[in-house]
Amino acid sequence: MRRSFPLVAILGVPLLLMILSLTGLVGALIYDGAWDVIGSALLGVTIGVALWAWVRARITHRR
Repeated sequence: MRRSFPLVAILGVPLLLMILSLTGLVGALIYDGAWDVIGSALLGVTIGVALWAWVRARITHRR
């Protein structure tokens, strides 16, 4: 029997990462100063989460 997951459980993290990335990108493009740092940090979070998921998947598949 297949287990059903709610839509929020499936798309919650990707939507959050999209919002963070878009906020960082638009903020860094429109505003200067602190927004450049904030934008870089928000885009870095997305890259960090993607790398973490990739490493975790590789470690899990080796077992």
